[in-house]
Amino acid sequence: MAEWIIETARLGLRRLRPDDLAQIRRMPWLDAERVLHRSLEEYERVGHGFLAVILRTSREFVGVCGLLDQEIEGRREAEVGYHLIEAFHGQGIATEAARGVMDYAAEAMGLRRIVSFIEHHNDRSARVAAKNGLVYERDELFRDILVRVFVADPSVGRGGGATASMESLAVDGIGGTPRA
Repeated sequence: MAEWIIETARLGLRRLRPDDLAQIRRMPWLDAERVLHRSLEEYERVGHGFLAVILRTSREFVGVCGLLDQEIEGRREAEVGYHLIEAFHGQGIATEAARGVMDYAAEAMGLRRIVSFIEHHNDRSARVAAKNGLVYERDELFRDILVRVFVADPSVGRGGGATASMESLAVDGIGGTPRA
């Protein structure tokens, strides 16, 4: 379906839209307005951001996952980030969505390095990262929070069978120029 930027076995990932705000609010640990606004802004600025994660069979919005343009220690990093509505935890959805984003970043965008910043208390997210081939690199202060930095080279990832719409979010790397 043309709506999907990334498609996996069970999921379709598409750009967030203003009418997704109520669904994003179902993840109360997030600042829903900021997530939506930042993603819409990043689509224009760098060509990517959080995407809506949709179950393909039911068309149900289950969370957000995407590639975020972050700065840490004065360096730009491409971070794979993911958040799911609590009812969808523990079903492998975050792992599948993040793998799809990582595959897309490697294949369609040519990115060689992807990171994930994970707070120390968030063992579930650390397991998602590990299942997708990210490995712990170091602890770092990110936005005044001590996080574990996990790193992957998506070109040596496990491959998740994700397909990407080439006319969608492709850019020539972080901060690059959108491709035609």
